[in-house]
Amino acid sequence: MPFVVLLWVMLNIASTLSPLEAQAGFYHWMVALPSHEAYSVLMTIWSAGAHNRLYRALPVLFPWWPVANVTTSITHIRACHLAYKLDQEERAGLDVETGLTPGEGAKEDPAPLQNTLTTATTRTWLERERTVEDVALERRQVYGPSIPPFA
Repeated sequence: MPFVVLLWVMLNIASTLSPLEAQAGFYHWMVALPSHEAYSVLMTIWSAGAHNRLYRALPVLFPWWPVANVTTSITHIRACHLAYKLDQEERAGLDVETGLTPGEGAKEDPAPLQNTLTTATTRTWLERERTVEDVALERRQVYGPSIPPFA
């Protein structure tokens, strides 16, 4: 995701560096980018209407507004849902390898032995400590990968 954001920022900056009339015909698609049109609106405001391109800027900027709102809402809801599921699994104590909670299928622990050398108790469920890799994988599920999968 960071590389997508970096590409998006670079394209938007490139679209505002030079006037559209001075660019080659191939680069005219950059008119559809929001930063170019936002810059056009600012130029209209700063020049008191001398460089008026609102007829082109406002129809391009308006569709970006609902698209950005819907996209950010969906990604926020997804991240919250995955974080909630992860939190519920951690609270339930669900063992990933067996699918059992510590109370299910476990025999009652024997009474503590009087001998202090053998104080370990036996359990039938698997216990596993979470490693850094496990935590990173869970976080990646919730928040998305930090680098593109093809890198």
